[in-house]
Amino acid sequence: MAGSESIDEQKSFHRPEFLHHLSILVTLFVVFVAQAALPDTTYGTAIKVSLQAVALVLTIRLGTLRRVVAVIGYGVAGLGVVIALVGWIAGTQAEVLIIVDLVLVASAPVAIFRSVLRHASISMATVIGAVSIFLLIGLFFASLHHVIYQFDGDAYTVASGALEASTFQYFSFITLTTVGFGDVLAVTNFTRMLVAMEAVVGQVFLVTVVALVVGNLGRTRARRAD
Repeated sequence: MAGSESIDEQKSFHRPEFLHHLSILVTLFVVFVAQAALPDTTYGTAIKVSLQAVALVLTIRLGTLRRVVAVIGYGVAGLGVVIALVGWIAGTQAEVLIIVDLVLVASAPVAIFRSVLRHASISMATVIGAVSIFLLIGLFFASLHHVIYQFDGDAYTVASGALEASTFQYFSFITLTTVGFGDVLAVTNFTRMLVAMEAVVGQVFLVTVVALVVGNLGRTRARRAD
């Protein structure tokens, strides 16, 4: 029995589902690096939005969303790329592209979460899906902080350097993991509430979802009664 379980576990790494979730996670890491490395220019934001669109399409192709929702998701991804490319060529204000970026990041976790819920057993695909959702939470709050800053330049302060996309991504993940170095601060009551909410969401997700998934790796879920 132990030998057969080992064989099944090894096969799980070669299943299309595992490879699909892995491709999403790799794409999200590319997005993470691009957010940190590319400047806040029209071409930089266009590349980041295009990468977000790729991540969204990959998550929709998990096949867990209703047809109507999937069509809307494809439309959002396509519209995001079109707006990004037009903005790059015409020099459109980056704020418009940032909002598209926020919509894309907010849409992707739904398909991944529904896919994870459908896994008959807790596999590496489940773990990768949970990690992908955690990354998307951080990227979502980073985009949200950035959007707020575009409309309220006094909502945040930084000890050194400029408040740009890479700064807000750093701030978001430092908040999400409750490290909090204090070099970037939320100033208004609303942004402080948002930061507190992000810290709570990050900790709850880590100590519940991720911990449960990793702790139950390899176990088969009980079937739900109809």
